[in-house]
Amino acid sequence: MSHIDRSVSALLTTNSLPIRTAKRGELKLVPAILGDMQSCRQPSPNAPYLPTQSQIQRILAPHQTITERNQTQNFLSRLPHPVWIRTCYAAELDPAYREMFEYGQTDFGPEIVLDNESLYGHFGQDWTKVFLRLPQLPDTIIYYNNGHPENDEHNQAMTPPNSKAKLLLHHAATKCKSVHYLFNKEALQEQLVKVHFLDIHGQSVWFNKIRAEHIQDFEAMPNGGHLLDHLETCRDDPSLLQPGTLLHAEE
Repeated sequence: MSHIDRSVSALLTTNSLPIRTAKRGELKLVPAILGDMQSCRQPSPNAPYLPTQSQIQRILAPHQTITERNQTQNFLSRLPHPVWIRTCYAAELDPAYREMFEYGQTDFGPEIVLDNESLYGHFGQDWTKVFLRLPQLPDTIIYYNNGHPENDEHNQAMTPPNSKAKLLLHHAATKCKSVHYLFNKEALQEQLVKVHFLDIHGQSVWFNKIRAEHIQDFEAMPNGGHLLDHLETCRDDPSLLQPGTLLHAEE
């Protein structure tokens, strides 16, 4: 008997015997073994390696809630869409946010909406501190073209443009790793979504504005709204060379 055969035999004879089913050659394990396998997937609530409720409240909860952890896991498990980040909760501007939220619905999202005044309402102008609670959001690189970095144009070294006017946008494009939507006081007053392009450290390297009803068109761009699109189209629209430009949907 080989080493593998002995290992399989030992597994099948531990706490149980294999039961032959009606179909020839098939084996079925008794519930004792299946129960052990199930317990491996879901630990007991009293497992000694899990944090206690006291540790959760004292260490984990102040920095990241269970909802935030679950949202982050969902974000990392698929091709992410921009996260909605709301930092302004002024009562008089709440209707503006609600209207923008309704306009901004797409076929795919929004997947993650950070809308909690107690968690995100105190950051003010320093809104990137949101990522101190959710560092996984900016610190993630998506590789296109079957996951091969060497084939991903987003990670290819880009040749600097000949035009000095394009250098600022070029430098931002080389750093851009993710795109997120910001709803701060200015955005709600203007009723324009702020589109921030972030580096891997969660710092904004560029921003534009769009109307909420144009979000779906923005996300449908070939590169998902990446700054590379701006470099390619700024020859037709020189205003794209300056941050803060209002982007218009293509008719």
